[in-house]
Amino acid sequence: MDALAAAEQAAERCDVMLVVGTAGAVYPAAGLAHQARAAGARVVIVNPHPSELDDIAHRVLAGTSAQVLPQLLDF
Repeated sequence: MDALAAAEQAAERCDVMLVVGTAGAVYPAAGLAHQARAAGARVVIVNPHPSELDDIAHRVLAGTSAQVLPQLLDF
């Protein structure tokens, strides 16, 4: 419960939330993206397949984390 509370607090304060490699179907963890968006954060999904969180994302980057994350760092 302490880890979830800390994650919820972080979701409330973040500017950008990267959601990497998940179907977005397991709660309460999947709810963190909704919470971050509601608090004004940009939500970016990184996943090779559509997820249940794609509709709330500001951006969906299709690909594996091994493919996409290095590109995010190479700017």
